[in-house]
Amino acid sequence: MRRLIIACGLLALLAPVAALAQSDAQDPTKEIEALRQQVQELEKLKDRLDTLERELAKPAAAPAPAPAKPATPTVSLTGYVQMRYELNEARKPNSDFYLRRARLRLLANPTPWASAFIQLEGNTAGVEARDVFLDLKTKSGEFLRAGQFIVPFGLDTTDLPHERIVPEMARTTEVLLNGALYDRGAYIGKAATSPRGGPGFFVGTINGAGINKRDNNGTKDVVARVVQPFTWGSLGISGYSGRSTRTLVTGKDAAGKDITADVTTPKERLGLEALAHFGGLELRGEWLRGRDYGAMTQGGYLTGIYRPKGSKGIPFLRFDTHDPNVRGAKDYFSRWTLGYAYQMAPLTRLTFTQEFIHDSATKTGDNVTTFQIQQRF
Repeated sequence: MRRLIIACGLLALLAPVAALAQSDAQDPTKEIEALRQQVQELEKLKDRLDTLERELAKPAAAPAPAPAKPATPTVSLTGYVQMRYELNEARKPNSDFYLRRARLRLLANPTPWASAFIQLEGNTAGVEARDVFLDLKTKSGEFLRAGQFIVPFGLDTTDLPHERIVPEMARTTEVLLNGALYDRGAYIGKAATSPRGGPGFFVGTINGAGINKRDNNGTKDVVARVVQPFTWGSLGISGYSGRSTRTLVTGKDAAGKDITADVTTPKERLGLEALAHFGGLELRGEWLRGRDYGAMTQGGYLTGIYRPKGSKGIPFLRFDTHDPNVRGAKDYFSRWTLGYAYQMAPLTRLTFTQEFIHDSATKTGDNVTTFQIQQRF
């Protein structure tokens, strides 16, 4: 094509040159000048041809990117059911089939920076709301949570019931957070993601009255937890300060009716926690101490969980101890929990536990055997 264009250009240029040569054969100076002008015209045509070929060789321009679409709101509905058979030497009758937990969980993310969570639980006592809260989140990981939620205190409470390998929390955790594992209020926090990311922290204020209850003394409790991650695990400390109010019977009136009065006392908690990983072995430990209703209580636990690589079975062992009144006598509790969890399927787990309990408050046998099947959905 290029040669054809050049040839046509030459013919067009040479035609007048030939005519000029015939008419001016006797004047070579004019012929030379005419040829120079034609050569210049030919060079201009060649430059134009080169320019057109370069334009054709350029890749097609990429289409302009489509405008970013707004994040699509998401809603997820999940839950789980835990059924148990229990053989308890301290009860009569000593065996029982029962529903431990049935929970329905709704999570909505209307925007990338906000979410809402609702969790309902059904058990032998009925149906009640557990978690009902809103989260406002930042890109760097901090969040503000407001509503009813698990109080951010200690390590034992961070394992949700459907994630926990040992089916129940340690005795000291249950006692110190009795009725207050869930509470209403607000806190700011940031989860610890890696040693380089710095410590995780949770600081907030709550009613202090417990789950599904309004504040009964007009003061607010304060709770805080700090966790520092390491390559091998983490260390943490938790603190809690507030006031407890309860109604006590102080006497009888002339008609024999009870005379009651609201009594408010300081409520304090302190917790130290440690988590360590050694290959498939996980060690979890915690020591707690608190003061409530004038009594000083303390206790702790150490749990070992082994997750063999490629195995569905998870053996575990925990020792926990609790002293409900440090200044009291013969009120000591201790327990060894030996268990085995078998992950039948990603959402189905069987758990067997054998508890060897020493409880000074119980005069009969203290051992408890439990079989649990958990199905998530």
